[in-house]
Amino acid sequence: MQHYVGLCPMFDVEVMNADAELVLGDQGAQSSPSNVARGLSSIYKEITETVRKEAATIAAVFPSPNDVMSILVQRVLEDRVPKLLEKLLLKPSLVSPPPMEEGGLILYLRLLAVAYEKTQELARHLRGVGCGDLDVEGRNAFHLLNFANIFFNFFIV
Repeated sequence: MQHYVGLCPMFDVEVMNADAELVLGDQGAQSSPSNVARGLSSIYKEITETVRKEAATIAAVFPSPNDVMSILVQRVLEDRVPKLLEKLLLKPSLVSPPPMEEGGLILYLRLLAVAYEKTQELARHLRGVGCGDLDVEGRNAFHLLNFANIFFNFFIV
């Protein structure tokens, strides 16, 4: 089951790099929250559709499709989504915080809020497609908490 999930093209490095390019576009680190929201919506819609297609194959091939779907959705939430968010939510510099003209630390918080909202939306859609017994919202919130901790550690240090 894990071998099948591992072979899914949606986990190829090239596909995951293309995700970041789509969200960040030409602006790179200067992306606005509204552009990021549109990019994440687009990528997350594509991920949901891919998982939906895989669900049909999994249901036809595997005797326990819920177990395989759980592994697939877990891999999406633990591999593909965090790698995208790592490129999107760059850790603010402790030595020289971003200037206010570039959005300052507030920009990081806005991007974090957009990422949280869109990723929770993805989790709900994946639950609708089917994910076995996996707690997608809880697992997703746990991963996004790591990005929030980056911001809070900025003020503690």
